[in-house]
Amino acid sequence: MGRDEEEFTLESILAEYKGSSYIDGDKKTPKDVLDEKARRIVLEESGGADSLPPETPPAAPASAWPAEYPEPKPELAPAKPVQKLPMQKLPAPEASELPETPPEIEPRVRPIETFEAEDRDLEFFENYKYSSEEPDDEIIRSVTEAIESAADETRSEPRRGIFFPRSARQPEPFTEPEPEKRLPEPDYRERARYYAARCNSLSGRSVLALVLAIAITVLTFVFEGGGKMPFGIGRNAVYARGALLIAQLAVMLLGVDILIRGARELFTGKASAESLVFISCSVSVLAGIYGLSSGGNALPYSAAAALSLTFAIWGERLYTHSLADTLRTAATVKDPYSVVSERRSDLDRTVLRKAMGRQRGFDDNLSERDVCETAYSYASPILMIFCAVISLYAAVAHKSLEYVPAMLSATAAASAAFTATTAFAMPFRSAVRRAKRRNTAIAGAGGAEDVFYIDGCCVGDDDVYPPDTLDLGGLRILEQVSPEKAIRYTASLIVASGSCLARKFTEILVKEGMSLITTQDFAVSEGGVSGVIRGENVLTGNYAFMNLHGIRVPDELKLSNSIYTAVDKRLIAMFSVDYRPSGAVRNALLSVLRHTSRLFLTVRDFNITPMTIEQKFKIPMEDFELLPIRSAYELGDSVGESGSRAAAICARGGLPELSGLIAAARAMKIVSLIMTANSIASAAVGVLLMSIRVWSGGAAAARPGTLVLFMLTSVVLTALLELFSALRVKS
Repeated sequence: MGRDEEEFTLESILAEYKGSSYIDGDKKTPKDVLDEKARRIVLEESGGADSLPPETPPAAPASAWPAEYPEPKPELAPAKPVQKLPMQKLPAPEASELPETPPEIEPRVRPIETFEAEDRDLEFFENYKYSSEEPDDEIIRSVTEAIESAADETRSEPRRGIFFPRSARQPEPFTEPEPEKRLPEPDYRERARYYAARCNSLSGRSVLALVLAIAITVLTFVFEGGGKMPFGIGRNAVYARGALLIAQLAVMLLGVDILIRGARELFTGKASAESLVFISCSVSVLAGIYGLSSGGNALPYSAAAALSLTFAIWGERLYTHSLADTLRTAATVKDPYSVVSERRSDLDRTVLRKAMGRQRGFDDNLSERDVCETAYSYASPILMIFCAVISLYAAVAHKSLEYVPAMLSATAAASAAFTATTAFAMPFRSAVRRAKRRNTAIAGAGGAEDVFYIDGCCVGDDDVYPPDTLDLGGLRILEQVSPEKAIRYTASLIVASGSCLARKFTEILVKEGMSLITTQDFAVSEGGVSGVIRGENVLTGNYAFMNLHGIRVPDELKLSNSIYTAVDKRLIAMFSVDYRPSGAVRNALLSVLRHTSRLFLTVRDFNITPMTIEQKFKIPMEDFELLPIRSAYELGDSVGESGSRAAAICARGGLPELSGLIAAARAMKIVSLIMTANSIASAAVGVLLMSIRVWSGGAAAARPGTLVLFMLTSVVLTALLELFSALRVKS
């Protein structure tokens, strides 16, 4: 093989690439050592020593060709095919292993940039070293970069620590699965009118039912106390039973829709609290009719059954009234945003965040079963089975069928607690009233559930520093550029970032008659943003961001509340920002922290950090978590449809409105849980007490008036709990 043929082998081409590109960036390793290492890599990747002629001398660059050998002419050199290296054998290193701008490849991309700096700055850059691998790893990396560049392959993943917004990224090869399709949201105003009409119907009926129920209760107490009943009844037990049954039937007619729903749910195997009311009223009437024919002085349990149905009507009225107010507020609020609870796999947490507009899923959350319905779906069958079994067992044990109607009517009346249908309706009504004052609509039980089970709340720029708490101070020009260029370049990047300073810079542009400039290759990273404006590389960020990119900031200009702008590695301007903490925001932050474990900072202003919040608002830094830049931008992006259901719809407001919403939703959830537990416990204890009384003394021992007094204790406890909750919220 001739000398001319040896010079154009694959090894010589790579060696020439190393001699002209790699050596320019490495002044420490001798050239012959690098050539030998390049030769070894080529041998290993091309199949070993057998694939190339033995003892092939390393090729030298054209500039160092020996004088005794004539330089080969391209037209005389034989055209020998060049074998490409297999890409699978040289995997590209991870993005985290590459420096942000590798010095070896940089001369091939663009000319080396120079800096005009003082001697001590030059000394800093000379001593600065990138974290890199061993020389062998660097050679492999540079060879791989050259092959990828020749094949016009680009990396699909961004560099570590840098996030490219959705508008600036290339389409990804894999798309995430589409979210589950939901039915279109109904017309909130139409739904509100429907519930308002039903509420009006229930309002009149609940008043009449309450009057009749009170009359039945008073007559029962009079008769059991030994007094004479009015209307000519006197002490006649038959007349007394008849009068009570007639009044009870009138109450049942007023609440016939409640009874029909309870019967339907019972016969379809979905027993509920209304099913217990239906059983109580039905058994009471049947037992009363049986008592008329059998004689005796025992009164039917009409008072307990009538009061249970009256409270059921009143609870339905409260619930429909709350739904009407919620839907009306959700439909009429101006400039709304939705509050959604989102599970983040990258954070392994569930966070509460804002989403612009009225998001879908609000009506789905509003239609979710509340905790009282869920609890009674399990408790109702158990209570009804117990009532039937204990009645049959008492008849068998006492060998008398008289115990069946007595035991069944007494236990059935006790099972329909007065607070069974109001355990959720009352806290829901209170939460709706508090939310309505803040122009907020909570999506019922589902919305409260979403707000309750969260790991933290996202807090953005405008939440911490509303527009009226920010001011731009002076502008200082540090290079020979016009103030217009410094302002427009900085404003273009700030507005593209979407931080809380965007509005201030927009006001300056409008005031000065300027406009924004199109920004290309916009990207954000920790501490700043970057982009290409009119062919110039522009950086805007804080002092640490400038220092990271090797841009010198004079010592007298190193301020924590300033933003800096650099063009092509030259610092051109500095803007000072006045951040004024607000007392209302501090109280809102403390209120949110009382109900959540963490506050996640989704801020885009690079000067807002947990440390600055601790200094300004006197809140421990440990309560805040600064999210990675990618998660912060994704969670802080309120534009577009969210994949989660809306837990609430609010007017355009800040953190105080959001904190009030969280407090109201959590209070509704907690109070309804306590009231539901109290209601079920009251029903269970009442059934046990009445079964014991009937077992020991028969029908005469279990007096209806005593049962009513016992069942009213749960109502008193519920009222006290609701009053305590209201006072706690006000304080």
